[in-house]
Amino acid sequence: MAMPSTPTYKARLGELRHKSPRVAKLTARIAAAIKPERQSLESEDLERVLFDHANAIAHQIPSCTRRLSVWLNLLAMDEVKVLEHQDVAIFVNEAATLGGASGMLVG
Repeated sequence: MAMPSTPTYKARLGELRHKSPRVAKLTARIAAAIKPERQSLESEDLERVLFDHANAIAHQIPSCTRRLSVWLNLLAMDEVKVLEHQDVAIFVNEAATLGGASGMLVG
């Protein structure tokens, strides 16, 4: 089961589409891959963190891709397993392209 498509999710995704359609598509794919029933965070918290990372990538904020990578890898840990490692790799590679040259900087 993917993250629920709440009114706030739809509104945030719509706003993101105006900033960066490609980042919005990536965000929707990440949301579809997340299995919130497997962990203790509320769906609203997952949604908030996901869009914080997505907006950072859309604005190409330094270290944005690196921070997304850390978060997604935490979600893929065996203790959590909300995402699959192969999905994380795909998402991070795409985010690296979208996040700009400074997206992987340590900051």
